[in-house]
Amino acid sequence: MKEAREAADEIINLLTRSKGTPPKLQNQTILTILNASKELFMKEPNILELRTPINVVGDIHGQFPDLMTVFQDGEFPPNSRYLFLGDYVDRGTQSLEVICLLFALKVRYPNHMFLLRGNHETKEMTEEYGFAVECSSKQNKATYMEFINVFDTLPLAALINNSYFCVHGGLTPDLHDLEQIRALPRPTQIQEHGFLADLVWSDPAKDVEDFAPSERGLTVKWGQKPAQQFMEANNLTKIIRAHQMAEEGIEYPFAPDYSVITVFSAPWYAGEFKNKGGFLKIDKNNHIDPIMIKHNDKAPPVTFAQYVPNKNEGKGKGKGGKEGKKGKRK
Repeated sequence: MKEAREAADEIINLLTRSKGTPPKLQNQTILTILNASKELFMKEPNILELRTPINVVGDIHGQFPDLMTVFQDGEFPPNSRYLFLGDYVDRGTQSLEVICLLFALKVRYPNHMFLLRGNHETKEMTEEYGFAVECSSKQNKATYMEFINVFDTLPLAALINNSYFCVHGGLTPDLHDLEQIRALPRPTQIQEHGFLADLVWSDPAKDVEDFAPSERGLTVKWGQKPAQQFMEANNLTKIIRAHQMAEEGIEYPFAPDYSVITVFSAPWYAGEFKNKGGFLKIDKNNHIDPIMIKHNDKAPPVTFAQYVPNKNEGKGKGKGGKEGKKGKRK
């Protein structure tokens, strides 16, 4: 473990102390971090049980300078504890630096850094939206495949003080009891439809009473009624999720009811939208303080096309500019 801690320190120091473009990381250092983080993730349950105080962060999507802003505003580990809700890679041009820093912090401070799986932590999505080409270009394809193997080990959800249910996407009509999530096998791949797919793909929708097909394709939208039923059945008071761009960084999809919160931490998302970013500070008394973050204008311009050869990538975007999957999910 000493070798892994040394590798983690090397990555953390290189990425957090560099000015301008982050330096190239040594391949063996990355592989050491991947092996160590995979071991840590596999020791964790499918549903993390966390205590406050803690900061909750939404989608980052390869926007490394904005990730640094989150840490500057929320304090770097181990001074603060973090739960990230997934979608670390794709779209932004510094996905490799983002995921390497997060994994290195996990290895260095395993009780202060917690990471869930998002819908982009899959081979299919990373091949379509940038990380596969970026990682293979900056490192090599074998290293990219090691990242995919680690993604398959990421925890799926979290409970904060047994009150707040945290997940990347949301609910599924097949989910009634938290034990169903705890029973899922891991490592696992995310299939195109079904229980696990809905956890990372589904969205809340104010105009839906129960569950309805989603414009994204092979997933669902869920209304306030099933959200309340799920919370009551599992003694929860809030659902905290990511996955959708929020204009102000934080959104309450069923406002004036505030029991469901969307957190999106990538301001000026993909260089296309003028949204703000945000994350949540939750104190020891379970009080939630939304923190707004402005785009770090020192970030390099997002030149998404340099990594993704798909000329039609921008077609079929749904609300919030989120992607379609095989032309269906949006």
